[in-house]
Amino acid sequence: MTTCVVGRSDLPAVEQLAQKNGFQAAPSDAARHYLYGNPGKAWVLENEQGHYGLSLLAANHLCSIFVHQGDPDDIQASMEAWLPKKDSGYTFTKQIISSSGDLRTTAYDIIQGPKIVERWVITINYSQSSGLVAIMSYTGAEASS
Repeated sequence: MTTCVVGRSDLPAVEQLAQKNGFQAAPSDAARHYLYGNPGKAWVLENEQGHYGLSLLAANHLCSIFVHQGDPDDIQASMEAWLPKKDSGYTFTKQIISSSGDLRTTAYDIIQGPKIVERWVITINYSQSSGLVAIMSYTGAEASS
């Protein structure tokens, strides 16, 4: 999630951070999968911690991380560790927006003053047989409005 949040969904920044964090351009089949057929860029990373995909959609600047292994609750806790601290000048709201079977989607709106400035969304898959455990997405307020 670091690459998406720090890169603020800006293609050059996300691309630079992706490379710095060890991501490589995704092969065309993987890119199609991560981009769902939409224009954009996709990267992959495989290391001792696991296998990940990263995508940035061109049209709406939605930046997403695909996590292919790990404990779902640990992944969500790791994402929540990035949420603004009390005295940061930001607040956030947390809302479960969907829960069905093995899937749960939670949205976090990051707020500064009266304005929502970012939205983070995580979909967790609790199915043991799935090859995808979580999708974490980031979008700035200008892209989500």
